[in-house]
Order: sequence, then structure tokens, then C-alpha cells
Amino acid sequence: MARAESPSLVLEFVTDEPTVNSATYLKIDWTLRIRIVVIVRSQTPDTTADATVESLHTKVVNDPTLGGLAIDVRPATVTFDVIEADQPAGVVFCDYEIDYRSSYNDLST
Repeated sequence: MARAESPSLVLEFVTDEPTVNSATYLKIDWTLRIRIVVIVRSQTPDTTADATVESLHTKVVNDPTLGGLAIDVRPATVTFDVIEADQPAGVVFCDYEIDYRSSYNDLST
């Protein structure tokens, strides 16, 4: 990404793990792991990324049901890399887990 394109956010879907709901066997409980990557460019990328990371975190966890589509949203892992370029770049990986439920026979419900 070019310097002028930062700060940038990239959303990645990492995993989606099913567990059969033993109470009914008619539902599947899912845990979707997403990663939101924050990319910044500055001489102090860790400090520069702070405001963007704080803002995205507030927005992601503000409604843990995602408007009724999920059971819960929770932060999982945050990691940070500094990449040398013409100006140092910081890359913050913010992982979140989203729990939701579907029918066993129909993933759309």
C-alpha cells in the first residue's frame, strides 16, 4: 500500500469452526474468526495505529449480536509488526471471534 493510502483496514476471514449443538442436534454452533488488519505509515507506527485500533475495536464490540445475527463478538488476539520501507510501516492484526448458530440442514437459517 502506498503511504497516502494509510491508515488502511483489511478484513480477512480466518476460520469458521462448527460444533454440533448436543441439546437438539438440529443446530450447529459456529465460531467465526475474523482478522482486521490496520496498516499505518509513520516514524512511530505503534503510536500512529492506536487511534485506528481503538476506533475499530469500539465499532466491532459495540453490538455483540451484530444486529441480531450473532450470539456474541469478542476480541481474540492482537499482534503487531513493523516493516521497514521508505517510511516505517506498522501492521496491527486484530482478531475477533464471532459466535453464531445455523440449522443443521440449512446453513442459511
